[in-house]
Amino acid sequence: MPTLNRQPTTGNVAPLLLKPAEAAQALSISERTLFTLTKNGTIPAVRLGRSVRYDVEALRTFVVDQQSRPNNSTGTNDDRE
Repeated sequence: MPTLNRQPTTGNVAPLLLKPAEAAQALSISERTLFTLTKNGTIPAVRLGRSVRYDVEALRTFVVDQQSRPNNSTGTNDDRE
């Protein structure tokens, strides 16, 4: 189960980028919500060829920003999560 505080998995290097499923799981949201937040610019994505990855620090920043917002709105109409 990936979290934003992942331990190094290879040697002393912690992963810098997460796959969409890992990022969504770390944020406790669906991949669909993650893609919506990415599409509207709320969460930045890193594109490597055809692959999409999410920077761990950008995800942390998103969480901190959401905590400081008065209504914790994510900018989506998806209130199911």
